Amino acid sequence: DKFDGFALVAEGKARLYRDSICVAGEIYDDKKDKVQELYNLAKKYKYSDKKQALDYINQAISEIGTDEESYVLYNFRGKLKEALGDYVGAKSDFEQYKKFDKKTP
Repeated sequence: DKFDGFALVAEGKARLYRDSICVAGEIYDDKKDKVQELYNLAKKYKYSDKKQALDYINQAISEIGTDEESYVLYNFRGKLKEALGDYVGAKSDFEQYKKFDKKTP
C-alpha cells in the first residue's frame, strides 16, 4: 500500500520520482479519488469558509503523504493561510510549492 507518486489534482496528471528522475506514473485510484474529493471540497469552501477549506486541504496533503507528492496542494493551502492571516505558514507552503514545482518536467 505504498504511494509512490503525486497528483497534479487540478490537471489530473500523475508523476513518479525515482531519485532525481521524474517519470509519468500511475497513482493508486483510491488515493487519487480521495485527494480529488478533498481538493474539490476545499475549492467549494475557499470563499465562504476558509477554515473549513484549510481543513480539507490539510486532509488531502495528509492523505498523499510527502511534500514531493502533494506539492501542488501547497500553493492552494498557502493562499488559504495567507487569507486567514497566517503569513509565516503561507510563506512556508509557497516555498515548498516552488521547491517541488521546479522538479516537474
